[in-house]
Amino acid sequence: MPLRLPHSVTVQEATPTVNGAGEITGYSYSPITTVACQITPASSKEVFESFGIELDDARILICAVADESNFTTLNSKVTFSTVEFRVKARPMTYAGIGACDHTLVLLERVI
Repeated sequence: MPLRLPHSVTVQEATPTVNGAGEITGYSYSPITTVACQITPASSKEVFESFGIELDDARILICAVADESNFTTLNSKVTFSTVEFRVKARPMTYAGIGACDHTLVLLERVI
């Protein structure tokens, strides 16, 4: 059975804005890319066990392996409907298993 990807998100790669002292003061974002995916809530326990990071309002985005490159930059902006998220960890890709090959991306909701 092929991967079901019922959702669509927009992704914008983050580029840090740095001041004269070399400190990150914010981010600028690339043009929008649209990606088919599935987004599911994730408990803080699940996030810590899978990614080794503590987050309170996390989601796991599942997408095709071919879309992994859209999520490799930390703090990239992901928008689902009107809700904004940031990429908080490098993607984890599961390839070589056939029709179920997929990539997992850890997201944190921006409040």
